[in-house]
Amino acid sequence: MCEVITDLEQASPEWLTSILYEQGELLRGRVVSVEKQSRIPASSVVVPLALSYSDDASPAALARLILKFSEAGALNANEREVKFYAQVAPGVAGLPVIRCYDAAYSERHGRFHLLLEDLSETHISSPPTVLPPPKARAEQIVDALASLHVAWWDHPRLGKDVGDLPTETSIQERVVWCEETVPAFAGFLADRLPAKRRGVYEKAVAALLPVQLGRLVAGKHLTLTHGDPHVGNFLYPRDQVGDTVRIIDWKGWEIAVGPSDVAHMMAVFWFPERRVWLEQALLRRYYERLLEGGVEGYTWEMCWYDYRFAVIELLFYPIWQWSTNQIPDVIWWPHVERLFLAFEDLGCEELFD
Repeated sequence: MCEVITDLEQASPEWLTSILYEQGELLRGRVVSVEKQSRIPASSVVVPLALSYSDDASPAALARLILKFSEAGALNANEREVKFYAQVAPGVAGLPVIRCYDAAYSERHGRFHLLLEDLSETHISSPPTVLPPPKARAEQIVDALASLHVAWWDHPRLGKDVGDLPTETSIQERVVWCEETVPAFAGFLADRLPAKRRGVYEKAVAALLPVQLGRLVAGKHLTLTHGDPHVGNFLYPRDQVGDTVRIIDWKGWEIAVGPSDVAHMMAVFWFPERRVWLEQALLRRYYERLLEGGVEGYTWEMCWYDYRFAVIELLFYPIWQWSTNQIPDVIWWPHVERLFLAFEDLGCEELFD
């Protein structure tokens, strides 16, 4: 890893030439100029780079790249995405991801950068939005998530050199965080959080430890999950037959149950009418893709249970967003409402017993 990029001016022709030679993408010649194009709206600095080469460079040399880096003090200025591209993505073939040519993180500065493949000619991006994806696009997302989960399902690297498996200690630490943060959240909302919903939070906190100890610590039927699968974190192929969706923005990946990603996609962002219309069909599609990919011993009943309990866990997601003091209420407040509606529709309270 090189020194972390903190300013666009550091993305010089010399730096890019060095990276492309290291990656085998440039066999002769050099980058002579870099056009920094308009910043793409995102929580990090994301800028397309247009490269020009010396006359002796290969005609096939990469013409475009994406540079992503963090601003000072940004919420997402952590090393998880760097670890994903540097250690996780290269370890399994066929993942629905884009290629990373360079990844660096500075613990001292709390900054990172990624030099990424530019798929703008073959894929369409969707800016972050509260609008749900059309049905066909939702199916593509589910297929991509299933592909990711199959590749890492009970993989021997999980918990060794890839991520941390859930342990009694890690679960207890999460419970303590909930015990401390939920009352503060409820106090902030005051009468905007009804007594019934406060009671649900109290029951959910009490259920987290015993249920997660029984489900997660056994270490069976776990996989690598994305953690933030909203519609803006996918690139959609222009060629619907010959190409596939790519998943981007990997700062929230972790080891968990696969259906948690599907629950996040729907329960966090969709209001009941659309969610009820597509929920069962999309989860069934996801489950069928798991079986087609070779997952064994994981029944539909287990998948449905994991999905419903993921909705309970996601009740704490908007509380985390609130606790950061960096995510506005216009984002996290609707999540509270949608998640409680999903909790009620799915009869999740019976899982407390």
